[in-house]
Amino acid sequence: MPDPLRVALLGGGRIGSGVFLPLLTSMPGLVLDTIADPDAAACARVRRAAPQAREVLDWRSIADGARPDAAIVALPSALHGEAAAWLLRLGIPTYIEKPFATSAAGARDVLDAYRISGVTTMVGFNYRANPLYEALRARVHAGAVGAVRFIRTIFTSPRRITEGWRLSTETGGGVLFDLASHHMDLVRFISGQEILDMEALANESREGGDRVVVTLRLTGDIVVSSTFANGAVDDDRIEVFGERGALSVDRYRSLAVAERGAEVPGRLSALRGVVAAIPRTPYLFKKLREPWHEPSFRIALGRFVAAVRAGRAVTPDPFDGWASLAAVLAAQRSVVEHRRISVESAPSSADRGVVHVG
Repeated sequence: MPDPLRVALLGGGRIGSGVFLPLLTSMPGLVLDTIADPDAAACARVRRAAPQAREVLDWRSIADGARPDAAIVALPSALHGEAAAWLLRLGIPTYIEKPFATSAAGARDVLDAYRISGVTTMVGFNYRANPLYEALRARVHAGAVGAVRFIRTIFTSPRRITEGWRLSTETGGGVLFDLASHHMDLVRFISGQEILDMEALANESREGGDRVVVTLRLTGDIVVSSTFANGAVDDDRIEVFGERGALSVDRYRSLAVAERGAEVPGRLSALRGVVAAIPRTPYLFKKLREPWHEPSFRIALGRFVAAVRAGRAVTPDPFDGWASLAAVLAAQRSVVEHRRISVESAPSSADRGVVHVG
């Protein structure tokens, strides 16, 4: 057995303690080496679950003494880019919670550090690793519904954010950074196409809006309509409409990809969906055992760890992070300027120029 991978966790808040702490203390071959958080109480909560972890209040202090083998950035969003670029320049493989930065300048800094360091870097678009979305992507790429014409998505949460950094887009908050960034990534992942431009409409009761409707235009002549909201209900659905039918996934309720063909009557289509879901029943129990009932966190982190051990690249990487961030920033501009905004492509995305070190 290889030596345990010593991991530093930057951030002991909602994501850090609620998701990554249970994974770091349950996945074989991992040990929580350091917890970094300016809140001493948050550090203490983490150390109760991982008594061996070193506690530091300043995340830059993790470089003092023996450096960890890898790091997870789960700080407030506005700090993601700064911390990730700093870690990469130290040569520490890094898992960056989304968004991987909150500004174009911060994103370029991470990309530069990623190119120069050549170390394994993964952006936390964990829903790519959800078996339902992976199956949806596979069906789309296999041509199950022919050429894709239209995609419809909705992602809402019952959380009502009334205080803290999540209130303001200036500090990395707002529904676009919080929820939309995931779907901006997923529409690229599922369709295999890039986002060209968009138009966004938001409510005016909060800065950046806690309810946003976005229309996207992708390469491949695909149109996307997305709705995002906080303070609603838990809902996360993606529907793909093609020339020969439609595919859909409800992340909270589906056990399998639902498929509808133009020639299939509605009642028969529903019955086929029930039958297709029966072999997937064990997936339900797997969900219930995972942090936040979401298996993709463990799967994504496992892929990152495997890539770190092999010294190889892994996706989603910082270029994928850029694509999602560029879309979010374009949506923010569209809300303010009341017009369609082009999405900036990643610098040198055609030739990523990253040489990974083993």
